[in-house]
Amino acid sequence: MRAMLARTIPTTIAILGAVVCVYGSLIWAGFVWDDKTCFHDAAWQAAEGVWPRFLLRGFCDWVDYFRPLAVMLFMFEIRAFDVAPGPMHLVSLGMHLVNTLLIGLLTSQVSQLRKTGLAHRWAAISMLFYGLHPALIEPVSWIGCQAELGVVMCILAGLILNLSIASPLARTMAVSLCFFAAAGFKEAAVAFPPLLVLFDCMREPAQPDEPAWRSRLSQVWNRQRMVYAGVMLAGIAYLALRYWALGHTVTPRTAESVFTLERLQRVSFTYLSYWKLILWPMMGLGPIHTFASERFTAINLQSVLIDMAAAGIALGGIYALCRRLEPGFLIAAVTVAMLPALNVVPVAFNESLYHDRYVMTAVAVSCVLMPWLMAPVLVRGRRLLRVLVTVIGVVWLAFAVANIRVTIPLWTDELGLWQWALRENPDSSIAQSHLLSTYLVRGDFARARPLADALMAADPPCVTCIFNSANLAFAEHDSMRATRALDRLKELPIVAHDSRLLHGYVFASGQLLELRNDLAGAESAYRDAIRLDPDAPLPQMALASALAKQGRIEEARNVAKHALPYFPPDERELQRVAFERDLSVAAGGAGL
Repeated sequence: MRAMLARTIPTTIAILGAVVCVYGSLIWAGFVWDDKTCFHDAAWQAAEGVWPRFLLRGFCDWVDYFRPLAVMLFMFEIRAFDVAPGPMHLVSLGMHLVNTLLIGLLTSQVSQLRKTGLAHRWAAISMLFYGLHPALIEPVSWIGCQAELGVVMCILAGLILNLSIASPLARTMAVSLCFFAAAGFKEAAVAFPPLLVLFDCMREPAQPDEPAWRSRLSQVWNRQRMVYAGVMLAGIAYLALRYWALGHTVTPRTAESVFTLERLQRVSFTYLSYWKLILWPMMGLGPIHTFASERFTAINLQSVLIDMAAAGIALGGIYALCRRLEPGFLIAAVTVAMLPALNVVPVAFNESLYHDRYVMTAVAVSCVLMPWLMAPVLVRGRRLLRVLVTVIGVVWLAFAVANIRVTIPLWTDELGLWQWALRENPDSSIAQSHLLSTYLVRGDFARARPLADALMAADPPCVTCIFNSANLAFAEHDSMRATRALDRLKELPIVAHDSRLLHGYVFASGQLLELRNDLAGAESAYRDAIRLDPDAPLPQMALASALAKQGRIEEARNVAKHALPYFPPDERELQRVAFERDLSVAAGGAGL
């Protein structure tokens, strides 16, 4: 035992150290994408007395977002680190290191159960491939993906505890708690129960004369029925809590039918894309992956081959699983881990067909089970074959490290991220809208103007793009451009039915009235915006400015005093200075 620990601990430290070295530049990364919106711009959500309201619903204005453990973690970080991105990125890296260590522990357990030998060596290999897998760049680099890191952590912990604890009662409590915690991080925890059954089936030794799976399933049920009952109760408790918080348990389905050719081809393409991400993630990474819907409505040689390949992998896995062959367990486990992200049941979703982060659980189980699959080759195979497999593994890792080092800088800067996304997806409204917003934040109006004009003319319209066009007009004091943008927004029914968009429209209307020097009308619109969202600081500071311009100095000071604490720390002084400037101008105009 001591000899094994003496080999394992230094190797583990070396592997985790290598992961830290490869990802270390994240400490200087900033907020990107939703990180900026939900952690920086909406830092007021974590204020004392405010944050409990967002624990179960409404975080970042997301209607169907029920991830209480993830929200609790976000709120803690915002408060503890005073909205500084560096430490929050370190938390993500720390969670990734914990997951990498859990991968090693679970691989070691599986290796010992399957008697593959050299368990510490397989654990090290799994940790190395998982810790440096390029498909995980997105969840490790994007703070908002700590929900993904958390759900994988809880799933791995649950599988480890299930294989480690002998007492049925203690095992039931531990595994059920891990499942409940995983669901508290993200809905992808739905993959845990079938993964649990698969790992239990791997645990039971196959009998040469047993009829198919009957004996094995009987053994599994006799040993694990209390655990399965506990997991089921944990799932029911989670669904009850979710229903209480949101008023529904699942996102409403779209009108699209499940059984259509387009749906089949879309799912098949996504399934193969995720397999490609697992096996060769050296190209095609990115924050979004958009494809024209026409791609999935037509039948051609390429689409038929994609459908056949996807069906071949899935059916081949089922056949191998029925024969109790190692590839069957691996394919089944990876497929189960993918299921929540395949969009088999049509739901309201964004324009991206898939995301790199959604393959995280599948990467984890593939890294755990791959040594079991490769053990016969690396232990008992011919020397030439062993050398070839080793060389392939080393080359894969070399490409992986290079890929991570090249890609991380694209995830550390908002401008670089959306320029990259737009190069890969030229027609993406998401990328265009975020790029326009970034130009505005950086004051690059020369590049913002032509992009805003193009997005204003787009059909179908991009609502956030039109809002950004209005913001550009306000920044340039262009009332005609602002009027066109607001008129366009007024024509869109979604604005009146979405509370967040309605709040933005009312606030923008106030800005337009102020631009036209209608201070009384602007004041009224700002007050309406505040009634729609009492915690948002921008309408409050705009109201304070409008009051100051009307000479109502004391009232303006009181409003500004209430609003300033709701701004992120790095903006409070800028807002205070701008307000004091408005006060000085107002006082000078009044002869005070």
